[in-house]
Amino acid sequence: MSVLAKKLQSGPLRNVSVISLHKSAQIVGQLVAVATIPRLLGAEDHGQFAFIISLAYLGQILGDFGTLEVMSRFVPTLPSGEKEQLYMRTLVFKVVVGLVCALLTVMAAMWLAPWMRLSWALLIGVGVVAHIVAWVPFQYMLGVNQIGQWMVEQSWRQWVLLLLLVALYPWLGMTGTVLAWTGMELVFCGLGLWWTRGYWQTAELRLVWAYLWPYITFGFGFFIANLVSALLYRSGPVLVETMTRETAQAGFLNLAIGLFLMPYLLLTQVAFSFVPTLSSFYTQGQLDQLQQWVSNFVRYSWLVGWVGVVGVWLTADWGVQFVFGPDYAEAAAPLKWISVGIPLSALLWGANIVATVAGQGKLRFWSSLAALFVFIVASLWLVPRYSATGAAIGLSLSVVANFAVLYYFLRSIYRPAWLLYLSTGVVGGVILWLLASLGF
Repeated sequence: MSVLAKKLQSGPLRNVSVISLHKSAQIVGQLVAVATIPRLLGAEDHGQFAFIISLAYLGQILGDFGTLEVMSRFVPTLPSGEKEQLYMRTLVFKVVVGLVCALLTVMAAMWLAPWMRLSWALLIGVGVVAHIVAWVPFQYMLGVNQIGQWMVEQSWRQWVLLLLLVALYPWLGMTGTVLAWTGMELVFCGLGLWWTRGYWQTAELRLVWAYLWPYITFGFGFFIANLVSALLYRSGPVLVETMTRETAQAGFLNLAIGLFLMPYLLLTQVAFSFVPTLSSFYTQGQLDQLQQWVSNFVRYSWLVGWVGVVGVWLTADWGVQFVFGPDYAEAAAPLKWISVGIPLSALLWGANIVATVAGQGKLRFWSSLAALFVFIVASLWLVPRYSATGAAIGLSLSVVANFAVLYYFLRSIYRPAWLLYLSTGVVGGVILWLLASLGF
């Protein structure tokens, strides 16, 4: 391996143990939450909670503005004093943006959900502001290479939310659920601001548009891409609730998406860990080595993914009821169909790696947009017929659309082993058909 490649990997290698620790805590937290929250809340309240967190996430992502990319790109290169200036002025900007997003979220909550109370909607708005503001200090910590503190914001939210839900829901019911979520957001906002108190410069706590505009324009493209991804993976429960008025179905889909995102996010983390080395191969014109690394990643992920799909189809019907109770029997079907997207995601992330190292950011945006379009069209047709299951099928189809666009434009440097994937895909499909015929 070249000296450049070794240098590119040295930073991630120093931080990999920290990232692994927090990622492990996040996965365990998600598993505990998935096993606890639906049973604690029951199907109806869990459906309302799923709607709330999905809508709140959409409100939060409206305030993204690519701050993560701005902080990680510019903070390491700025001299002392200018780093703090960027942090403080961005913080003020995010307060303003957060208030606007909160107002939009409150209005949407009251309009979309007939069961929504004004007090709940206002609490959701407070949580949206807190989350948007909290992004700034935590992402600033990434810019100054405080990886452990940056990872806390991503990995430990589920644990704090779970503890607050267990404490408040039995006492206050659905109001306690909303209070728990808002309280979690306030905890992390306060923690982030406390950790960055050493960088505080009160004199720079002001809104200066001329100063911020270059950073806003830099982050805008990333913001749009993030917004499309958020709409794709977070709008499903809102769509199901709005189209069917079946709150429990929104909860079933939210459960399926949560379980799907566990392996999906693991694929994401592994894929991005390869980017420094693959970037070195790409810049040096070593495309054969790049293709070999990507092929190995996709091949193993694809095969393991199909094993996971078969496992889900074998266990979903009885496993869902065993873990969550008989009220969640209908959640098995959307879980089965969304699991088909797991091996397909291996192909997608192979293409995403190549797009990243080739600097094809716009292509990734357009492929995400195509995926969102396919999901919406498919859901408009399938959700009225199959409720949450229809949306789950739409999400799996969106993975295919996302990959197809990327592959078409990257086919000169991304060459999947089609014979392997098509043959094993057919075998996997036949196994699923047999399982369905046998009542699984």
